[in-house]
Amino acid sequence: PPRFLQCDPRWGSTEMGVKGKGEQSTICGEGCAMSSLSMALNGLGLWINDTQVNPGVLNSWLQANQGYVCDAGDCNNLVLDAPERIPGTPLALVGENPKPSVADLVDLTKSASDVVIAHVRNSSHFVLFTDGDVATETFTVLDPFYNVTTYEYSDVSDIIHYSIEVTEGTLTYPTFKQCNPKWGKNVMGANGDTICEVGCLMSSISEALNGHNISVDGAPADPATVNHFLRITPGGYDNSSDLDESIIPKIDPSRVVWPSDGMHRDNDLSLEEVAQYLGIGSQSKNTSPRVVIANVLHGGHFVLVHGLGGKNQTSDITSVLVHDSGFDRGMYSYSEVVGWRIFDMK
Repeated sequence: PPRFLQCDPRWGSTEMGVKGKGEQSTICGEGCAMSSLSMALNGLGLWINDTQVNPGVLNSWLQANQGYVCDAGDCNNLVLDAPERIPGTPLALVGENPKPSVADLVDLTKSASDVVIAHVRNSSHFVLFTDGDVATETFTVLDPFYNVTTYEYSDVSDIIHYSIEVTEGTLTYPTFKQCNPKWGKNVMGANGDTICEVGCLMSSISEALNGHNISVDGAPADPATVNHFLRITPGGYDNSSDLDESIIPKIDPSRVVWPSDGMHRDNDLSLEEVAQYLGIGSQSKNTSPRVVIANVLHGGHFVLVHGLGGKNQTSDITSVLVHDSGFDRGMYSYSEVVGWRIFDMK
């Protein structure tokens, strides 16, 4: 995760908390827990309202969504389970708990499935724990206020513990960034648009082909080789650089199918169907996983889906875990999806 300073001039003077019978401060004044949470969410690839999470973005969402509460004259208190309600979040609150043993706390900080925000400095400050060492009883941290990188186990009074609830599909894919200099400037259709500019769907398809070990004219599938194939194949692109999905099976007709139910111009797939296509859950055991590509950002972008996340993976705020060729995002919410493209690949 990145380190965010709560007193950063971009948001430090912004009022936080909720209006009520108590004091409201600024992010600089009392935003340590919220800033630590924003670091964790940013590191997970979460965006809110098409903006990458930072303390200012998270604070705005919390203020608009009952994310703060007044208690004992202080109206800056973070509602600890509020992150479970952010669209696309994979976090679930475990609790605000007494500090565990040093060994257990080290295990939590090293786990890819847990987030630990620790109460330190005589319970006056919160920091994000990122690693720990049992032998020395020290922990590496991202501190939103003080210029320190470690705390001792003895500094910790209690912790806010979240679990990262994600379920991976059965298929593994690479991530190909469409602006990679190896191919980013390569022209696609007759209008001269490049892979970097408009190659998100083609790049997502190339990730899927590569994940299935399907080559393109004997070369590994990537945006360069798939783009070249589409350029030299009649009908591969139209004049606007939009590709024709029905041409993709020509790469390897024995292993790639553009099925009759492949085109979805609306979000008309249920999460149960998406899970089944990804090979998640009991209903998928007797079916082969399918390639699931989501149309997001109000229809302007495509991403390859590899899993689902969140406390409740059947709600509109469920995380759709993705390989994103254009942005540093790891997830979208199901409610952000406006369409799908489904391929069958062997």
